[in-house]
Amino acid sequence: LTSANLSTAGAGFAALRFSLQAVSLNTTDGLDQLDYVRVEISPNGGANWFNTLEVRGGNDLFANSYWSYGATGTAETSYDGNGTPVIVYAPANGNNPAGNSTVIVRGLPVGIANLRVRITLFSINLAGVLER
Repeated sequence: LTSANLSTAGAGFAALRFSLQAVSLNTTDGLDQLDYVRVEISPNGGANWFNTLEVRGGNDLFANSYWSYGATGTAETSYDGNGTPVIVYAPANGNNPAGNSTVIVRGLPVGIANLRVRITLFSINLAGVLER
């Protein structure tokens, strides 16, 4: 999912926030340690992308972490433009009532007309769902 150019001209502060649930095609699978939802930011219309945040399953190769939009966890970071992502793991394997259902990147570049956001899901068998 890649946004069109977004303008932060005239803004004193800009942030990205969206809801995320991790669900699977069956009731026992979910995000594993190497599965992720990646948030990348481009301050120049897509010419350069900076990997900023990755939401992953539990810190286990076969974590099968899953959660709904109603989960209480938050994965957040501030944009720093260095391309090294902050990695946030699910708090537990399996069903996660405290899963990272809110994703926030604060401190996005302001005063520009061509900010872009790219959100990528990588998983073998997961159906991640983004909202809002």
